[in-house]
Order: sequence, then C-alpha cells, then structure tokens
Amino acid sequence: MDKALVILSGGQDSTTCLLMAINKFGNKNVYAMSFVYNNKYRRDIECAKQICKELNIKHEIYDIGVLQDIAKSNDFEGRNLILISLAAIYANTNGINNVICGLAGNSSHPDCTTEFFENLKNTIKIAIGNNINIEAPIIKLDKSEIWEIADKLGYLEFIEDKTFSCWNRQDKHCKECLSCKMRFEGLSKYLKFKKAGDKNNEQ
Repeated sequence: MDKALVILSGGQDSTTCLLMAINKFGNKNVYAMSFVYNNKYRRDIECAKQICKELNIKHEIYDIGVLQDIAKSNDFEGRNLILISLAAIYANTNGINNVICGLAGNSSHPDCTTEFFENLKNTIKIAIGNNINIEAPIIKLDKSEIWEIADKLGYLEFIEDKTFSCWNRQDKHCKECLSCKMRFEGLSKYLKFKKAGDKNNEQ
C-alpha cells in the first residue's frame, strides 16, 4: 500500500502539499514531519500541529537545533539538503515509499531549485539503496497557482486561516517581509483570476 510522508512547516506551500497527498493517498496513509530548532517557539509549527490534528494525520516533530548551532542562525542556505534527507531516512525505516516536500519554484534559495531537487533525489537513492519516491509537486508553480490548487481541493479558506508564513513576527503576518508579500500578492492575483473566470462563465 502506498504511503506518503510530508515535510510540514505549517506554511502555505507545505500544507497545500499535505492536502494534495491526502487527496491522492487518503489521510490514513499520510504522515507529517516537522522540525524545530532548540525547542524555540514558532507559530508555523503550532499551525502544523493544529492542521494535523484537524485532518487526523500522524505528526512527528524533531528538534534539529544542532543545525542552528553550527550555522549560528536558523536562516541558512542548504537546510533542505538536510531536511529531505532526514525525511527519506525516516520513510525508509518506517516502510513509507513516498516523501513529499513543499519546495516552491518562486523561492530565491538555491536549495529550492529543480536542479538541486533532481540531484538530491539521485543522491538519496544511492545513499539509501531503496527506491523511495521523492516529490516536490509545486516546485514549478508560483504562489497564485498554489492558491488555485488549495481552492480546487476545497481548502482555500483553510489555507488562509490555518497556515502561517511570516519571517518577521510570531503573532500575525507582517505583510512586509518577502514571504508575506509573496503569500498575499499570490492570493490577490489568484482571486482576480478566479473572478475574471467567473465573469466569463456567466457570459
């Protein structure tokens, strides 16, 4: 039986990937994994907990504070190299044959590119010696297209209300950081596109 492990941050992208996985595999066959750094509070992880509770998804949280200790920050390049590798090891150990990550192509990080992802998939296959399917289903999409997926799955308001993407604050979206701008500009773009489509259908 196919099972899937989703790397879940509690943000828009990874939560959309979780919903896609549930739609494909069923919630009984989907698992989620989140990461924290030195047990520091993060609202997005709290969102991930609540999302998994509401969707009835088994959720594991692991502290990888050693990465923060090494990088002297929790904002460093290359983290997806580690996170996806850890998820693949967990999946291989627990008989899960699909790992799904929310890498988005509109990111400026080098470890969110198609080149990085394809090379990492090949490396993990060699390292683990098992044919685990690793997917990044939204890697070529922009934010408006990711909002569209959520809407088609019937979860647009769920993503709006339950996820958190801000880099600057932990109480509410600042709407000024790059992450917030991409999130809300993408939503505005999609809603305009949807409204225009609705008008065309009425004619």
